This record gives sequence, structure tokens and C-alpha cells, in this order.
Amino acid sequence: MATLTEQYELTRKEVKLLEANVTVEKQGRVELEAENTNLRQKIELLNNQLDPAHKLNYKNILAKNKELESVNKQLLTSNTYLKAEVSALSEEQKKTDSTYSALRQECALLNQDKEYMSRTNAELTARAHRAEERLDAVMVELD
Repeated sequence: MATLTEQYELTRKEVKLLEANVTVEKQGRVELEAENTNLRQKIELLNNQLDPAHKLNYKNILAKNKELESVNKQLLTSNTYLKAEVSALSEEQKKTDSTYSALRQECALLNQDKEYMSRTNAELTARAHRAEERLDAVMVELD
């Protein structure tokens, strides 16, 4: 076990080391604060050196950016509306296609009916001519 004198010497050395660490920390903080101050001065100097036209240009760019964001929102709204309208038109097109198909089928049936009617008409016309000829022949015989 260490004697009291040895413990005292060890404690004194520890205190001196701690004091040295504190001094180094303080010195580091002072250096950091000085560097921080230096950087702030450089930033301020650069800001002061900026041409007023550049500052105005920056403000104009920010204003234009806000304007473009507003236009973008309007375009997104219009896009949503147009998508809904395209969807509705697509549904309408499907209905129209279905109706067109049904009308084509009906036209095909009507054309078949027309052909049948034309044949029937031709047959009836031929019968009528033959009946007229027979009637004419009977009329000639009666005269």
C-alpha cells in the first residue's frame, strides 16, 4: 500500500495533469472562437461585396421560383382533371364501339333482308309480266 506522501504526490500529479488539460481545452476554445470570428468576418465581407444587382437577381429568382411552383400546382390540377376526362371519354368510346358493332350487325341483317326482298320483288315482277301476257292472250282470244 502507498504511503500518504506517495498518495499526496500522485494526487498532485493528477491535479497538474487536469490543470494542463483544462488549459489546453481553454486554449482550443479560444482558437476555435477566433477561427469562428474570422470566418464570420469573411462571410460578412463577401456579403458586403456582393453586387446589389446579384442580390436583386437572387430575389427575382426566388420570386420566379414561387411563381413557377404556383404554375406547377395549376398544371397538376389540370392534369388530374384531364386524366379524369380521358377516362370518361375512354368509357364513352367503349360504349360507342359497342353500339357501332351492334349497328353493323343490324345492317348486315337488313342487307340480307334487302337481298331477299329484291329476289322476291324480281320473282313477283316476273309473275306479274307472265300474268299480263296471259291476260293479253286471253283478251286477244276474246276479241
